[in-house]
Amino acid sequence: MNTVNLRKSSNFYQEHILYPYGDVSKNNIDSRLNIKSGDGIWLISKDDRKYIDAISGLWNVSLGYKNKRIENSIKKQIDEISFCSLFDHTNDIIIKNSNKILSLHNNMNKVCYTCSGSESIELAIKLMRKYWDDMGFLNKKTILSFSHSYHGTSYGALTISHDEDDFFNQYKPGIEAVEKIDICRGDYNNCRFNSECNYCQKIEKFICDKNNLIAGIIIEPIILSMGVKDICKKLLNKIIELCNYYDLLISVDEVATGFYRTGVPFYYQKLNIFPDIICMSKGINSGYLPLGAVCFNKKIEDVIADSINKCIVHGSTQGGNVLSCAASNTAIDIYNEMFNDDTSLNLVNNFSIELNEKLKDISYIDKVVSRGFLICIEFSNNKFYFNLNDVLKIRDSLKKSGLIVYGCNDGILMLPMFITNKDEYNLIISKLVEYFHYN
Repeated sequence: MNTVNLRKSSNFYQEHILYPYGDVSKNNIDSRLNIKSGDGIWLISKDDRKYIDAISGLWNVSLGYKNKRIENSIKKQIDEISFCSLFDHTNDIIIKNSNKILSLHNNMNKVCYTCSGSESIELAIKLMRKYWDDMGFLNKKTILSFSHSYHGTSYGALTISHDEDDFFNQYKPGIEAVEKIDICRGDYNNCRFNSECNYCQKIEKFICDKNNLIAGIIIEPIILSMGVKDICKKLLNKIIELCNYYDLLISVDEVATGFYRTGVPFYYQKLNIFPDIICMSKGINSGYLPLGAVCFNKKIEDVIADSINKCIVHGSTQGGNVLSCAASNTAIDIYNEMFNDDTSLNLVNNFSIELNEKLKDISYIDKVVSRGFLICIEFSNNKFYFNLNDVLKIRDSLKKSGLIVYGCNDGILMLPMFITNKDEYNLIISKLVEYFHYN
């Protein structure tokens, strides 16, 4: 069958698109909305139904669809040049973007571009290992990460992501020397790091005994695969203290939490963390074009600059794409303007408070947890047992009502767009209340 005839076939898309995590034995298009357009927080399907996108695309479309300022910046850049290879050249738009990204951090010195969050994690792993190799400590290869964290689907990212272990076993070997730190069970915020906490003592002993083999740790500051879970602050602070004592490198994965998703530029700034490496993507340009970035500090720069091989073996054809950077420049400007006051943050905080109040009488809902524009309706497994399949059924039912949410291990996750107004928040509440009170 030639290309023309193939495209005339009614089964062309069903048979030939393999969607992310899609079942290869099924036509996965059957369970997916066919989206033809978007406007603000709204998505419009091919059959002209409207849906509230309460998860910001894939957590990245922070400023909504049809943002004219970003679209105009891309159009303007297209009229000048659409591609500039950073392997051989540079461009003022990309230089400007790197400075804008650095301005959001306190102690970062270099920006290296990627195309995605997964690729940013790969680069962070490379940087930590190269740093110690250039320092002459060839055995310091081990990367620490937290269980239940999620860092992406490329080999390095998948290896340090706990929740992907079952999927990943058949793809092994992955990268070597990865150790995962289990986050404390139960209440994530009330773990006591003292003599009564045997597990925390075990972590401390492990780092003390193995520090000569450890390159560093990659921290996802909020565990989103479990809902909206902070890592126990006492445990985190002790790990940071040990990393600083043994000079282990600290990398934070801000792919999902960065660019004001929690109300501040980056969530590590709310914690007592001074990272060496920061991984970014998603909200970097509000989802208009693929882009990611990694920042690292002067300590890493100085060691690599003083080594025999002064370069970092990393680069991708579209990394730092000039159109992506043009969109990022405008998005960052809008973020800075929007969060110059507390209007957007107050709206989402009030939304979370009101939602918690409206759902408190639902027997199987424990509470609504929020960190800025990260919101989880947590189900109570103390009274009712919910597995992920149960959560996904609720997600699908809400989608039929016109509300797009995300299903996670502990409940329903929402990442509303920063542009959501009070009336739209009220509409989201009404849809959730209607569903949970009648189901």
